[in-house]
Amino acid sequence: MALDIPPIVALDSMTLVWGIRGQGTEDQRTRAIWLLDQFTARRTQVIISAVVLAEYLSVVDTSDHAAVIEALGKGYLLRPLTSDCSSPAASLFQLGSQMRAKNEPGGRAILRADTFIIAAARIHGAGRLYSNDSNCRDLANRLWPDFAHDLPVPPIGLFGQPLE
Repeated sequence: MALDIPPIVALDSMTLVWGIRGQGTEDQRTRAIWLLDQFTARRTQVIISAVVLAEYLSVVDTSDHAAVIEALGKGYLLRPLTSDCSSPAASLFQLGSQMRAKNEPGGRAILRADTFIIAAARIHGAGRLYSNDSNCRDLANRLWPDFAHDLPVPPIGLFGQPLE
């Protein structure tokens, strides 16, 4: 299966959790690890926004934050949420407010984080955002069609193993 991957992509935090930290179901880990391997094989540049990085660090002991940031910075493009991200994030928030259910506990905070992740990915040059979160993908694709994708299912070999 030929997988079309742009030269620069961005990731949501769960892809890191599954692919680097190794948490999640077997399917989640397999899909994330396979995708990260595809990026490495193709020398794809991978953006991790500051918001995604903060989410990833949220379960890491504070004393280990600097080491984790340094390690991730060696293989990924760590990108800030800049003022250039403000307008797209605001537009996304306006769209998302119309698309999502009102009065959900934490819903506004989740929407805000999604808007920051999407805007930072787009502003910093990602051709695609990979996210398992269908709400995040739907929001991104509403403003930029076909920008956000779920993690692909790797092709499976005869014995059930993912193919290169």
